[in-house]
Amino acid sequence: MSETVITVPVRDINTITSEIRYIQNDVQQYAAQGALKIGERLCEAKELLGHGEFLPWIKDEFGWTDRTAQKLMAVYREFGDSQKSLFGPEINTKTYSDLPVSKLYLLISVPESEREDFVKENNVAEMSVREMEKLLREKKEAEDESREAHEELDKLADKYAALSAVASEQEKELKAAQADVSASIEAAKKEAAAEAEKARRAAEKAQKAAEAEAKKARDEAEAAKKDLQQLRDNPEIPQEVMDKLKAQFGKAAEEAEARAREAEAKLKVSDPDVAMFKLHFDNLQKTAASMGQLITKMKRSGNVDMADKLSRAACTVLERAKEELA
Repeated sequence: MSETVITVPVRDINTITSEIRYIQNDVQQYAAQGALKIGERLCEAKELLGHGEFLPWIKDEFGWTDRTAQKLMAVYREFGDSQKSLFGPEINTKTYSDLPVSKLYLLISVPESEREDFVKENNVAEMSVREMEKLLREKKEAEDESREAHEELDKLADKYAALSAVASEQEKELKAAQADVSASIEAAKKEAAAEAEKARRAAEKAQKAAEAEAKKARDEAEAAKKDLQQLRDNPEIPQEVMDKLKAQFGKAAEEAEARAREAEAKLKVSDPDVAMFKLHFDNLQKTAASMGQLITKMKRSGNVDMADKLSRAACTVLERAKEELA
């Protein structure tokens, strides 16, 4: 009779590893399902118990802290299927079905709209809880930096908008000031032209009158001299009468000479060039006063920088004019 030989299969490390992983997954799934069921019942109990009774109840009955109970309830609210099966709540998507409770709780910090992609893209099932905590911490830091950057950009945008508004307002004020200056210059030009024409005509009139007066005075002086000479040449006139006539005609000649000199002096004063200089001098004073008023107006409206620039420009022109006049 032959003996039956029982062959025992050889178990290697890979086989053992696979079996452990299988058992581990089963344990995790059961633990997750158990956590969902407990979380569901904790939510139910909290609704039933009166105010202030829930915390003593979980501590006395199960030895749990409030933080533990809140975690279990949060996992149920976030991952429990809203349509209950006959066996209680189940994980509401296959993406999370292989994850332990500790990872499910960590996933609550990820927005629901991003949660499933986060699990798949980062292979959360294969990483440790510590690695997942680090990943979430880095994710939060990156999001915080991004939010701060966006907030800073928003602040810069607001600041730029405010500066643009100020610049736009200053540009409007500058254009208005330029328009005022242009209008003032144009009005000054017209007024100066009118005054120049008026002065020219007045100077011509005064010059003609002065010339006529000077000519008349010179003619009278010459006539008086001739009359005096004729008296001197007339031997028939008695000496006594001659002396009186000489005195009269001499005085008349002197007066005529004085009037001639006075007329010539007026003629010099009525020189058109002198009259035009006086006109330009008066206009210069008026223009300087108008520019000063405009600069003061701009400073009062807040456009100090532009007012200072225009003031310096005007002073430069006046300094050049001073050099030319000197």
